[in-house]
Amino acid sequence: MSCGVDGVVKSSLASGRSPGLSIALCTLLAVAMVLLHATASLPQAAADLATALHVELDKPGSYSPGNRASGRITNDSDYRLTNVRLRLDASDAAGQALPPTFGWVDGDVPAHGRAWFRIPVPPNAVRVSVSVIDFNFVSIQSP
Repeated sequence: MSCGVDGVVKSSLASGRSPGLSIALCTLLAVAMVLLHATASLPQAAADLATALHVELDKPGSYSPGNRASGRITNDSDYRLTNVRLRLDASDAAGQALPPTFGWVDGDVPAHGRAWFRIPVPPNAVRVSVSVIDFNFVSIQSP
């Protein structure tokens, strides 16, 4: 079946159906195909982002109680990201893991750009590491 407007109108008139209904169905089919293609590419983009996002701590090393870990996220992808959630894992002087803390990146992370963060460090943490655990796509940006 062709979704050309002339063909739809002619075939609709020949079959006794309303041409408006056939045009609406063709439009709906075209929109569904575009959305299906767009959402099918997102998992691949999310997998690619695992290697495109880099976390840098400002001063890795020992922390005292009440400190915050601060740093930046570098985004080497073509996607602007928002709602970037971070997880801070810490250990004490004996090497025992402490409960994780969570935080957010300030604002969006532009494509091929950076954004900053600050996350509370648990009391008695000596070593910390920060990782990205979640984000939302905003848009594709040209380099």
